[in-house]
Amino acid sequence: MTESRNVAFIDLGTNSIRLLIGSIEEPCTFTLLRKEKEIVRLGEREFGENILREDAIDRAVMVCRQFSQLAKTYNAAEIIVVATSATREARNQEELIERVKEETGLDINVISGREEARLTYLGVRSGTDFENKTTLLIDIGGGSTEIAVGDKEDYSGLWSFQIGAMRLSHKFQKDKEIVGDSAYNKMKKYARTSIGASASSIKKKKWEVVIGGSGTILNLADMSFRAYGGKEGTIKYSNLKKMSATLRSLPLEERKKVPGINPERADIIVGGTAILETIMEEFGISELRTTDRGVKDGMVADYLLEMKECSQNGMSVREASVQKLGKSCGIDERHAGTVVRLALELFDTSKESGMHKLSDDERELLQYAAYLHDAGEFISFNNRREHSYYIIMNADLLGFNNREITIIAEAVLHQSKKLQSSVNPQTVLILSALLKLAESLDRSRNNVIKSASLQKDGKVSAVLKCTAEGDATLEKWGLENCRKTFQKAFNRDLRIKIKQAEKQ
Repeated sequence: MTESRNVAFIDLGTNSIRLLIGSIEEPCTFTLLRKEKEIVRLGEREFGENILREDAIDRAVMVCRQFSQLAKTYNAAEIIVVATSATREARNQEELIERVKEETGLDINVISGREEARLTYLGVRSGTDFENKTTLLIDIGGGSTEIAVGDKEDYSGLWSFQIGAMRLSHKFQKDKEIVGDSAYNKMKKYARTSIGASASSIKKKKWEVVIGGSGTILNLADMSFRAYGGKEGTIKYSNLKKMSATLRSLPLEERKKVPGINPERADIIVGGTAILETIMEEFGISELRTTDRGVKDGMVADYLLEMKECSQNGMSVREASVQKLGKSCGIDERHAGTVVRLALELFDTSKESGMHKLSDDERELLQYAAYLHDAGEFISFNNRREHSYYIIMNADLLGFNNREITIIAEAVLHQSKKLQSSVNPQTVLILSALLKLAESLDRSRNNVIKSASLQKDGKVSAVLKCTAEGDATLEKWGLENCRKTFQKAFNRDLRIKIKQAEKQ
């Protein structure tokens, strides 16, 4: 990295939208320039039907527009947007994504719950001294709650649960101003059930410190300190119990007057309190300390990690995540590496020849698809494409958004299945055709093909030129099955030329 540049990060949450603008400088540091937050209630009245309301979408689009304009006044070279629980669960999420794109030019990256937990861990770690201690992190959002366990080096566990302050408040409070014991106990039971079987695996981590983040926890800590004293920025379980009793005994207007409360959170604070109380009970937590860091800060940390000059091992989070999945599935790494090499050669040469206009982003997705194309082979060789697709879609690959994961999985699947992509059909069609060619060029798994290129050959044809060392009979047979897929992707007939490398 030779010069600094400004970058903006937007966290599109269920309750609020947060913005960070900063300068990325050497040696891999981030200097904050501006920080903003707006409560938009994107998930308002969503849960149950999983539909984002029109007025909520309107508010989110308006704030995204404002934040985009603000970022441009700081000459931000990039504006990165992630969306969490409310968006990922919404059946009409495309309406929000398309409107934001159309009206602001921003691309929304919808992330999984586990990815949200990872970003939370990164965000907290980037500004907290873990003191060589294993730490349990809790982040209570509007629609989901994330838990992570890790130390200053890395995380050892990530979990996401569909319990949030807004979700529980709207589900159990209804229009009641005072929350009775029955409703509150239902909230806690719902939270405990949602955590369910994960509780035992979390308990096995043996943490030494507990840190809580999010507006809900920060607000509860402030109220607790004002009411009961103690150490500022901490919450004791005994005080939380007393605070919950006070909050749910008050009608909304009186609740807004509790010292330390954010009035904008008064209607959902009881739901958030029920979640935190349940977690502290479940895991025997007597006290936790708070942090104002979360997903937005994790986005910054992740951005730096993705820059190879900032990575300790030269491998990005995405590369490490894909490699870990491949190894866990026992893939043939030598074959996978060969297919990756050939697929990228075909991508680059066909692009140079003007056969497609895909970007480096799609090239990277092809690389990962090529590496994981046989991930499902350990389950069944004959149905390995379907199994690979299922594994990739459900592995919670870290560092990727949902759209990218779908493209990778569909590129693998559609080598042999009819294309039914709802994400980006043309991109998937091209990537799957290139991947099918690359895999066929190592059909013998002997690394026979040493180089490959795709070029236009007149107006209606293309030629695949390969150099081989050794018998390429199996590769030639495999390529014959690629002609139909290739023609659909590029609208060209395929000619194949394989020559033997000259002996040195």
